[in-house]
Amino acid sequence: MYQSKDQLQVLDQELKNLKHDYLKVNDQLVALKRVQSEVTTTLTAPSAEPVPEIGTSVTHLRDQFLLVDVALEHDQPMFALSQLVKISTSLEQYSLSDAMRQSLVSAINNDVATIERYLTEVDRHNETVQLQIEKINIALKKEIQNPKLELPKTPNRWLGWLEIKRDQDLSAPLLERKIILKEAQLRLQLLQFAVARQQQLLIVNESQEIIALLEPLPDAFAHQTIEQMKQLNQMQRIAKPRLSALELLGATS
Repeated sequence: MYQSKDQLQVLDQELKNLKHDYLKVNDQLVALKRVQSEVTTTLTAPSAEPVPEIGTSVTHLRDQFLLVDVALEHDQPMFALSQLVKISTSLEQYSLSDAMRQSLVSAINNDVATIERYLTEVDRHNETVQLQIEKINIALKKEIQNPKLELPKTPNRWLGWLEIKRDQDLSAPLLERKIILKEAQLRLQLLQFAVARQQQLLIVNESQEIIALLEPLPDAFAHQTIEQMKQLNQMQRIAKPRLSALELLGATS
């Protein structure tokens, strides 16, 4: 349980540190992707060596498509696009029939278009989610600054939470509520941060944390905010694209 106003400042600093750590990890991931891209470029660059046998060539090509598939699964569509472009420009080095090469070029073009549409849909979806989050954030800010405690449909729970007695000082439980709302607001900011970067694991974790924070509060505002968070979580996520080129190559192996 919270004991003093000082904990608001402590919580603020802890979440700022969390943001800083998250940015640091994200920078490390970007650096890792850059190294991975450089290594892949080196592996796929044309060389003076003889063209490998068809079995080896198809296996290596399939591995390149699998790398793209993994990138899509891990929310890296831009990296997937860049890899598809590299594969498309390197098809000549593989021992493929003209018909297969043309089919792969067509499939890659379709996959590129699919990923681009996916990115557009994700941007629209994220914009909608961010607007909903901002509405909740504004409501939390207003409630923190100017609390309006409304009796819920089950007032006994409210009275039990406040533990009302004659001449009781209500400042402690009301301060606790304010601190809980403040933490929920700060975690909502982290949720916005995660949505902007499409970090699904952090999105789920922060959403659950906010709901868990508000559930013990018996007032109508807390219940309304919980319902809004649940609706936010139920918003249909955009399905990740599948590679038709990989399916085509697999079907001919």
